[in-house]
Amino acid sequence: MFITDQDDFKDVIRAWPEVWRQPKLFGLAIAPGPLSGLDAASAVLEGLETEVFDVADSFHWLLEAGDFRACRALLALPAAGMADERRSALDEQINRSIATIRTSLLPRSHRLVKRAETLGIRLDPEEWAKALTDSKQEALDLLDRIQFKLDKEAEQRAVAVESRFAGLPDERTRVAKACLANGEYAVAQRVVEQTDFQPWLSSPTTVRRPQTWPFQNTSNEEVLRWFAGEAPSPSDFEDYLPAKSDSKGRALVTALHDVATSLTADHVASLAAALDGFVQDAPINHHPRPAENGFQVDLCGLNDPRLPWLALPARVCLHVGQTPPSAGGKPRIWLPIGEDRPDLPESVVLLEPNVLFALVEPDGQDQAPTMQWRRINILRHLCMQLPFDQVADTSGTDLGEEGDILIALQWMFDMLGYQPAPEVPDMVLYYTAGIPDALTALVRELSRTVTSRPQLTHDHLTALRDNHESVRAIRDAVFAPLDVDLHAKVVFGALLARAATLGTSRISPNDLAAEVDRLNDIVCDEVERDEARRRELPPERVDMADAIDRIETAGLVTGGTQIVLAGEGLVALLANDDLIAWSVAELRRLHDVHDLLEENARLLLLNRTTRQNLHATKGYKYALEQLKYALNQAVDPDERRTLTQQVKHIEEIIDEYEAIQRGDVQQLLRTTTFDVAELVSDFAQSERHTGRLAIHVNNQVGTTAEVSAIRLLVRLALVDLALNAAQAMDAAKVTNRQMQLTVRQADRGDQCFAVIDVEDSGPGFGNVDNTALDQLRKQNDMPGGEGLRNVQRNLEACRGKLERVATRSSLGGAHLLIWLPLSS
Repeated sequence: MFITDQDDFKDVIRAWPEVWRQPKLFGLAIAPGPLSGLDAASAVLEGLETEVFDVADSFHWLLEAGDFRACRALLALPAAGMADERRSALDEQINRSIATIRTSLLPRSHRLVKRAETLGIRLDPEEWAKALTDSKQEALDLLDRIQFKLDKEAEQRAVAVESRFAGLPDERTRVAKACLANGEYAVAQRVVEQTDFQPWLSSPTTVRRPQTWPFQNTSNEEVLRWFAGEAPSPSDFEDYLPAKSDSKGRALVTALHDVATSLTADHVASLAAALDGFVQDAPINHHPRPAENGFQVDLCGLNDPRLPWLALPARVCLHVGQTPPSAGGKPRIWLPIGEDRPDLPESVVLLEPNVLFALVEPDGQDQAPTMQWRRINILRHLCMQLPFDQVADTSGTDLGEEGDILIALQWMFDMLGYQPAPEVPDMVLYYTAGIPDALTALVRELSRTVTSRPQLTHDHLTALRDNHESVRAIRDAVFAPLDVDLHAKVVFGALLARAATLGTSRISPNDLAAEVDRLNDIVCDEVERDEARRRELPPERVDMADAIDRIETAGLVTGGTQIVLAGEGLVALLANDDLIAWSVAELRRLHDVHDLLEENARLLLLNRTTRQNLHATKGYKYALEQLKYALNQAVDPDERRTLTQQVKHIEEIIDEYEAIQRGDVQQLLRTTTFDVAELVSDFAQSERHTGRLAIHVNNQVGTTAEVSAIRLLVRLALVDLALNAAQAMDAAKVTNRQMQLTVRQADRGDQCFAVIDVEDSGPGFGNVDNTALDQLRKQNDMPGGEGLRNVQRNLEACRGKLERVATRSSLGGAHLLIWLPLSS
C-alpha cells in the first residue's frame, strides 16, 4: 500500500497490533510533527537489532531512551493487557525517571537562567521541565536552543560594547576588554557607560594585574643597580622607572637596593617602612630582629578592609635573607637576597623583588598607580601561594546578600590565583544554597583539586561533583550544624534523597516518612545479613517532627505543610549513592543507641528489688483507696470526671510497678519525646494522695522543656527521690514535710538542658545519726545509698545525670539537680 499523507502513515503504524515490537518506530509515530519514510525505515532497521520479547521489554527500552510520551501511550495499548496495579507501578517508574533526569539537568537550567539575567533576558525556568514530561531529548533540544539564543545575544552585546571604545581612556578600554573576554558583559557595559565606574563594586576582572616583568632573566641585584644608576640599563628601561610624583615607589626601590647591598637591621627597618608605605598611608614603627641568616620584621599594611574574609593576620612576618625562614603556623613572607631559591617550607611564600619592580611602573598617563591597586596585587601574589584556609576565613563573617556573596566569591577565587568564568561563583552559591560552611568547603575543595591556573570553569565544578572525597567534605560541612543529632542527620539525609527521587526541593511529610521507612528497611536487611537473624527496628524511633524543627533552626529547610530545602543545588550536589549509604549508617547508629539505652533500662528495671517496688506501690495503693472513696462520695459531674481520671492514672502507675515485679518490662522501654514540666506536674499530682510529702511545682520554663528519654525512668527517679526524702524526714522526726520541684532550662554552651531542682525540708545530707540504720544494713548485707544510685542509673540511661548541691535547699534540707538534655 502506498501512503502519501504522513498523518495516515503514523495512524497505520499506531494501529499495528504488534507495534510494541518496534519501540523506536512506535515512539516516532506517537511524537508530534511529520514522520518521513526514511526515518521510519531507519527505525525499523534499528528495531530488528533490538531484542523485544513483550510489552514490558518495549516499555523499558522507551524508558531508557527517555521517550516518556511513548511509554504512556504504550501502556494504553490494548495489546499491553496489564492489570491496573501493574500499570500504576510502571507509571511510577516513568515519574521517577523524569525526576532523576530533572535533578541532573537543574544545574544547567540554573546556569542558563542566570546567564540570561546578566543579558537582560527573561527565561521561563520551567519550560524545559514541561517538555521533559514528554521526552528527555525534547528537553535537551530546548536547552540547546536557549543556549544558542544566549550565545547570539552575548555576541551582539560584545559588539555593542566594543563600539563604545572609541574615545575611551586606555585603562577603561583595557578593563572593558578583560570583562568581555571573561564573559562579564554587564560589567563591561558599565565600564564604558559610567564615567565614575568603581572597579571594587564589580569584579576582580576590573582591577588589572601588572604586566609581566620584561627583565626576568636579569638578576634582581643587577636591576637594582639600573634603578640606582650604578650600571648601564637597556634603552627602554626608562619606561619602568617610578613616575616623578611616585615618592613611595622610589623609596621602595631605594630600600630594596640598600638591603641587597648591605643586609643590616636599619636597612630592613627602612624596607619594611617602604613596603607598608607602598600600600597604605599610616606611619608605622618597625623593629627588625635577627633570625636565620637575616632579619625578620612585621608588616602591618597588607590587609584590605574590603576583604573582611581575608585570613591573613594583622601583622605578617617578613623575612629578609639568603635562605627562607623555617616553617611556622602562620604565613611568612621571604624576600630573598641572592640567587639561591631552595624549596619553601610550609606556609612560607616567596616575594621576589621583580614582583615589586612591576608595581612601581607608571600607568598609561605616566602617573603612579594607587596604593589600593598595589596592595591588591601584592595580596594576589602572596595568597595564590597559600592553602585556602590561610587565605579565607568566613567563620563569623557576614558576607551580605546574594550579590555581595557573589562578589566575595569572585575575589576569593582571584586571591587563590584563579580567573573564574562568570557562572562559577553563581554555581558555587547554587550548589551550596548559600550555607556559609558549605560554601567555604566547596571553594576549599576546588582550590585543593584544581591545580591548573588561572582558568576556572563550570567543567571544574562538574568534575568536583564526581569526586567522592570532595562531595563528602562538602556534605560534612552542610551537616555540621546538626553535630551529634542522629535524628536530624537521618531526617535531613532522607529529605535530600527523597528530593532527588521526586525531582523537587519540596517534600511532603508523607514522602519524608516513606523515605525514612525505605532507609529503615535497608538497615533491617543489613542487620539480618550481619547477625543472621531478622530484627524489627521500628522506624518510629526517628523523631521526625522535632528533627525538622532543629534542621530548620540550622537554616537547612523551611517547615510547614511542605518541607522546603534551602536550595535545589544541594540535592544535585549531595544526593547520591554515597549519601544513601551514609544516611543508612547514621540510622543504624541511631538504632544501636536506642537498643543500648533500652537494654540498660531493662536491666535497671529488672534489678529493682521487691522492697523498692513494694515501698513505692504502698503509697499509691493508699492513694487509690482515698481517691475511690472520694469518687463514691462525689456528686458533681466535673468532680467525678476529675477523680475518675486520677484513679485511672494511679492504676496505670501500679500496673507498671507490678509489670516490673513480674519482669515484663519490654513495653515500658519506649523512648519518647515529652515535656519534662508536664511530667513533673503529673508526678506531683499522683503523689498528693500518698500522704508522703506535700509537693510544690515551680515551672520556670515558660512554654515547654522537651526531652527524648524513657519517660518511666525519669518518673522513677522522682519517685525514688521522694521516698528518700520521706525516709530521711521519718528518721529526723520532721513534721513540716515539704518538697519543691523547680523546672528550668540551662545552657552549657555546647548543649541545652532541662533542669529539675529537687529541694526538701528534711535534715539534709549527713545531719542525722544513722548508727542504728547502718547497723541494720550491715546485718542484712544492704549496701546503703541504694535510692540515689538507682536515680543516677535511671538518669544516665536517659543521657542525663544527678548532681548534689553542697548547700542546703531553700526549704532547709537536701538540694539535688536532675539534668536532662533538651531534644531541641
